[in-house]
Amino acid sequence: QFLKIPVGGRAASLDATVITVANDAASVFSNPAGLNHIVAENSVFIAHTAWFAGIQLNSGSYVRSLGSVGKVGLFFSQLNSGEMPVTTEFDQTGAISGETFSAVSQVVGVSFARMFTDRFGIGVNTKLVMENLASGVGADDVGSGSAFAIDIGTWYDTGIKGVKFSAVVQNFGPELTPDG
Repeated sequence: QFLKIPVGGRAASLDATVITVANDAASVFSNPAGLNHIVAENSVFIAHTAWFAGIQLNSGSYVRSLGSVGKVGLFFSQLNSGEMPVTTEFDQTGAISGETFSAVSQVVGVSFARMFTDRFGIGVNTKLVMENLASGVGADDVGSGSAFAIDIGTWYDTGIKGVKFSAVVQNFGPELTPDG
């Protein structure tokens, strides 16, 4: 579910429409085809979002131009719940044991984008998604899992009064099933 959270202020404010206007290193999180519109040879994106209750989302990406071959990028994102007390049926506040845990979800990946004509381009992400729902409890393998996924994005400029179309399939892969 953490992969559905918009990364960066632009994506959060534009919601799903960002897939058509994506044109910077943050495009890896919304539409990898948007990497084709980065003008600079190297582009970097870093974002930190502090949510309520100590939840933090940290993300970053780096994109490099390969000239006429296309663009290649690396990216990561991490959602951390912050420290929470371990509670039980008999210790519902967590005050007795004093133990804490956190839930951590992460994604790392590689992107490639290429324009096939002056008006049509595609982009692809391959990524590893990892979750640990009970980090710091002692048995780190309980509640953890990982899976590979891909994103495929397209971008098309109709050439008519600035009208553009985009389509994205995100997080296509097997279900991530935590252990334990």
